Amino acid sequence: MKNSIAILALLFLMQQGLGQTPHLSGEVIISIQSGTIDADLKLSNLPETDNYSLLLNTGLNVQYFRDSGDSFNYYFKRVYDAEVYEEGFQYYFPSSDKKSQYLPNAFLVRYTGKFPIFNDTLRAYDWGDWKGNIAFDGQVLRAAEQTGWYPILLNKKTGVMHLNYTYDVTISCADCQSIYFNGSAPVKGPQSTFQSEIPVPLMIFAGNFEFSHKGNVYFIHSGLRSEKQETLVGLTDRIIRFYEDKLGIPFGSSSLAFLNTTPVSKNNAWMFVTYPTIAVVGGSGYTLRERFDPETFQLRNESFTATIAHELGHYYIGNHFRPNSTLFWFFAEGLTDYLSPHAVRHFSGEEFFGKRISVYRENVARFEPIPLNKVSRAGEIGEMYRYRYVPLMLLAVEKEIGEEAMWAWMKEVINSDGQVTDYDFLLSSFSRAGIPQDTIDFLVRQYIESENAKQHILDRL
Repeated sequence: MKNSIAILALLFLMQQGLGQTPHLSGEVIISIQSGTIDADLKLSNLPETDNYSLLLNTGLNVQYFRDSGDSFNYYFKRVYDAEVYEEGFQYYFPSSDKKSQYLPNAFLVRYTGKFPIFNDTLRAYDWGDWKGNIAFDGQVLRAAEQTGWYPILLNKKTGVMHLNYTYDVTISCADCQSIYFNGSAPVKGPQSTFQSEIPVPLMIFAGNFEFSHKGNVYFIHSGLRSEKQETLVGLTDRIIRFYEDKLGIPFGSSSLAFLNTTPVSKNNAWMFVTYPTIAVVGGSGYTLRERFDPETFQLRNESFTATIAHELGHYYIGNHFRPNSTLFWFFAEGLTDYLSPHAVRHFSGEEFFGKRISVYRENVARFEPIPLNKVSRAGEIGEMYRYRYVPLMLLAVEKEIGEEAMWAWMKEVINSDGQVTDYDFLLSSFSRAGIPQDTIDFLVRQYIESENAKQHILDRL
């Protein structure tokens, strides 16, 4: 976590694929008590494309799209397709012949939205909170990049979703005590201008919360005393050094942030990463501070350590390398969940690793996976497939080719950003990583395309 700004900026520019990073500027006005978001923004430095969508949350009502000189309004259309983007509408500007699309290099957009405030837990849904939810709980607003609270450019031709922007944005919130904007330091007060020349996914966390700073880590709304913060700083440093050593790729940020908040539902509890922020979302029993032993200040179990390793792994798989296409979930979560237990095994030994793999085996006992070569859309790789079956599949492959060859393959994949990550990409990545063709043919026959692949995998493990 000690790389220069110049190196970091280059890494992120490379990961944008087109060498051109969108820039967001303007003002966002929030009210925690009213559940409102008003935005007056400019999106600029856009790449050229005639096949795109601008994604915005369905709860945001667009007043206009205007030219960057503020002279005229653009005629626009919108569609909704949950297979493309579940959280929002897809906007675009038709060309004059209305047979194609036109995207200016820059434009202005103004919109407003009002959202429910879930401050009464007795009336909250049992389930129904997720990363893509614009969540007001009466104390804070949580709006991660997946929500589409800002215009997200989707290149429909390549499948690349531009989430990471540079920015110069003023956030105003008269009923807020503090404001955090991803990629910048949190601030006290009802208003602040946040600026960054380093592109990151944009998340707003604003409301009534405290924050602190220790080492290279910000702790936002965490409730952690100093000793627990030291534990977390030490753990993240060890995991990052492990990844850097194995992959030969520098970790991308000089600072991280751990953010704790509550869900706007009764039962949801999860973690997500909006790099460089790792968010813990959970009610009583699942808060960040409850993950620690109150006497030793160490984490209660290795499972949570593995979860942190998983979220840190998303820098490499999700930011440095951004999957897309039919095998999106295979790489985005399956590969990450294969990667993370190896980090914990490095610190905690084989016992934890063996127990975790045993749990995975039990989980997939009655699971019937579709062979990867028959996957026609990303959604066919569901949660059991991506979080349990894929790690087991890759572990079986590791048994055949060795751990060092697997690290070489992962390095090849992670350095392949900008390609279509379909089944052909998977096979070609094995070859580019130096795996002999006869070995690849065996792996495909045994563990990937076979109707009995699951049994072969379990037998090999």
